[in-house]
Amino acid sequence: MMNKQMIFTILFSAVLGITGYLWYGYFHAPPVEEGALQSRAPAFSQVGGLQNIRLDTSVFEDLLFRSLQPPQVIPQPDVTPGRTNPFAPF
Repeated sequence: MMNKQMIFTILFSAVLGITGYLWYGYFHAPPVEEGALQSRAPAFSQVGGLQNIRLDTSVFEDLLFRSLQPPQVIPQPDVTPGRTNPFAPF
């Protein structure tokens, strides 16, 4: 039969082992080679081009768009409301 202290020791050891494994993998990762960064250069230049995007807003000036009106009656759901404060004690 396992008591609380033994369960805590096993869980603590597992968490410590996982943390050590992840830390070791993080600090002992192979360095990035310069060739790998140069192969990604075209992608970086495309990301920089996103600042030059111009959006066509002429649709907002269209007569059909300007003639749209919001609905006059807001539909209400057919449900009964619950308590005003569901966390209040009974």
